[in-house]
Amino acid sequence: MSKKDITKEETGWNEAVVMICSKCGEEAERIKGELKSICKERQGKNIRVINTGCLNICPENKIAITVADKKANHVFRSYSVPKDVDAEDLYEELF
Repeated sequence: MSKKDITKEETGWNEAVVMICSKCGEEAERIKGELKSICKERQGKNIRVINTGCLNICPENKIAITVADKKANHVFRSYSVPKDVDAEDLYEELF
């Protein structure tokens, strides 16, 4: 494979991706679902919310979340949130 074989793909979610550590417990799936609904309602399909493997930043009894945001020049921002975090509050903090 050569460099010319590598192409950048444009997707509907090029604005941001939210990665939620799935190793942090069952609440990660709840947060993903709720946050995904809020993002879709407010920004269409411009933000992707996904579960990932361990992000290696998890404090005890919290969930690790990392965001890559085009508006922030693709800078990665990492958060640790309580397992009972309100998805509306989380959305406001992230975006």
